[in-house]
Amino acid sequence: MVQTFPSKKDAWLVAVLWFGVFSMALQVFMAIQGVYGKHNMWIPVLFPLFGAVVSLWILYGTYYRLEEDILIIKSGPFSWKIERSQIHEVKPSRVALSNPALSSDRLLIVYGPNRKRICISPERKEEFMKALGHY
Repeated sequence: MVQTFPSKKDAWLVAVLWFGVFSMALQVFMAIQGVYGKHNMWIPVLFPLFGAVVSLWILYGTYYRLEEDILIIKSGPFSWKIERSQIHEVKPSRVALSNPALSSDRLLIVYGPNRKRICISPERKEEFMKALGHY
């Protein structure tokens, strides 16, 4: 059975990402209005537009999917596939590393032969841990 768990989102992070999106939209608007001149207008238009799209993609496209024997972690354009049999440990964490987690209420997953680490933040943490088999 396939189960999908959306990422929990901290309000401050949502606000920061939306502030960035609005700032980038303002940059695009100013470029289109000719504030930067007519030459090389594509630079001040494309880069902020790309940044806004990726920010929104991460904000609304971060989730964790449990398939039969694979955990799939998606965060916008980034993805990880972890074999469930390779997961050594799952425990609560507040590690502030850059991870596919949109909340500081996280789960640390230790996996693979090299004991890699990744933090995620499913909305329903306990339900996720039960479904994963690590509770």
